[in-house]
Amino acid sequence: MICKIREHKSMKKNLGLVGLFMMGLVLCACEKRDDNGQASNTGAYVKINDKQYDLSKDCDEVLQEFIDDMYIANCPFEEEKEIRKIEYTEYFDEERCIFVYEDKKYYQLDENGTYVEVEPEDFDDRVVLEAPEIRTNSLAEQKIEDVHMFWLSAKTKFNSKDFRVVTSDGISIGDTVEKVKDAGGYEHLKGNYTTIYIDGEFVDYEDYSKDAERIQKLDSEEWSQEFMSNYKYYCLNREYRYAFNKLDDTELMMYLLAETEAESKIRIGVRDTMVKFVYRISEGKVESIDFCVINQSEMDKKNFDSFKENMLQN
Repeated sequence: MICKIREHKSMKKNLGLVGLFMMGLVLCACEKRDDNGQASNTGAYVKINDKQYDLSKDCDEVLQEFIDDMYIANCPFEEEKEIRKIEYTEYFDEERCIFVYEDKKYYQLDENGTYVEVEPEDFDDRVVLEAPEIRTNSLAEQKIEDVHMFWLSAKTKFNSKDFRVVTSDGISIGDTVEKVKDAGGYEHLKGNYTTIYIDGEFVDYEDYSKDAERIQKLDSEEWSQEFMSNYKYYCLNREYRYAFNKLDDTELMMYLLAETEAESKIRIGVRDTMVKFVYRISEGKVESIDFCVINQSEMDKKNFDSFKENMLQN
């Protein structure tokens, strides 16, 4: 009789976990709707020199459009020669016994394929972006159609004095930090403000205040059970996963919940594209703008399938 009771409790606990898991999937599949019940789609885009790029499409399609229109530094799929470069003059500082770089010269590729020395104010209208990171499904044989995530950085360096960039947040290089905050930017790292979109819909981290407060009231065992039964928490940064309920910074917790839920929707395949804008601030103004586009990867699919199997087995 005792064995049967224990078996019943264990089964009830497992069914409860699966129920929470399935409820999470249903919530992930829901669309954010406006007051008229229509799906909200404000759009995620970046406009560079008056041409607008839709960032809500597949990574390979978006990245190819940028490559076709401008030069992307550090991009494995970029076949054009480097448009502009800097050469530094090296000096040896005898007092400090180190080499220092003082003088620098700027060069631009002309129509004959020759690098010609120019001053930055004389750069032509060709645009240069940088690619800090690009991820593909295969590391062995990288193909642009396998890209599932990329970062691009837009900055005034290597671009003409008339270089213009504006995001769907309405933010441009040179705008104030106050404007970034008003647009919903959160200072995730010092001097770096982030906004998130999923399938063109703005994700407001302030919507997660009640959930953050609820989690802060959970004890360690309660948080562990919720974490283990809900896939979205596996998208949390590892440093927060196992003691997330003890995080004192409620605003940070709200942002992490917004980011985690958006990313989990991409990983399980109920949404298509996640976009992050990062505004880097210097002296109170936007110095450069990074934007990241994320699709579901093959590894995401495998990890989620493994998660579902483990949930059903336990």
